[in-house]
Amino acid sequence: MIRLLIAAVFCCLAILCSAQTDSVSVKNNREDFLFFLLANHQFDDFNFLGDKLLGDSTVSTGYKDTVAFVMAESFQKQKNDSAAIKYYKMVSDQSPFIYASQLKVANFETGIKQYDAAYHRIDELYVGNDVVLSELKTFQLAGISLLKKNITAFDSLTAGFIPSTPVINSELNEISVAALQLQSSKRKSPFVAGALSAVVPGLGKVYTGKKGEGLAAFLKVVPLAAIALENYNKHGWKDPQFLIFGSLFGLFYVGNIWGSTLSAQIVYNERINEINHNIRFSLNVSVENIFR
Repeated sequence: MIRLLIAAVFCCLAILCSAQTDSVSVKNNREDFLFFLLANHQFDDFNFLGDKLLGDSTVSTGYKDTVAFVMAESFQKQKNDSAAIKYYKMVSDQSPFIYASQLKVANFETGIKQYDAAYHRIDELYVGNDVVLSELKTFQLAGISLLKKNITAFDSLTAGFIPSTPVINSELNEISVAALQLQSSKRKSPFVAGALSAVVPGLGKVYTGKKGEGLAAFLKVVPLAAIALENYNKHGWKDPQFLIFGSLFGLFYVGNIWGSTLSAQIVYNERINEINHNIRFSLNVSVENIFR
């Protein structure tokens, strides 16, 4: 009986030693396993292990920065912007990933029109004597100034600015075109648009640049007016058909005027949104190409 008990104790000790060795092995290899999970698109396990590493006090700050950045990149590719921003912001100021992280957070901020926050974030980046980072910083600040419609600030930042980095130079040309487009984009007068459509249905929309909608409005309103007038001339104002078509004419006529006044603002907003989209695209392209 005693022999059996001693044998059982030795067996348990062997199992415990083995388990401890496996635990150390897992701890040493889990960092590599994290990237194995990512490479095999096992995102749930990757996110779980990544969070464990970020919360582990025994993991170095440098490696945590790497994990946070890779997790942010993963979430960005999965179109999960809020999670990507969360992990980009975890990258410490001492990390070589800080520049890419801060610039990408700024790009997300411009996407939700937090232009001041994005400008301040990039303006605070210390780039030292690094020519590429210095040019990238200037370019990003110039682009955000355009998004803020601050042409004066854009001109100040780009005056004499000729980037030596090809991708930045190319994208600077693109946003310079956008700057000219912003300056030439004028909002059409809602009053003039409404007045024109009051005289000739649809003419106000043609004035704002929506020729197809203007023609459609004309083809709706004028035939109704003609039918209503014909029934009035034949049967008088009490005629049911006159009342029906006259009411429809009035409804579409007023709608045509109101729609034309709104069209002036809508067309302007669409134009500005298109220009802003092109600016943000150029800002993003410069970051992605330099840090890929």
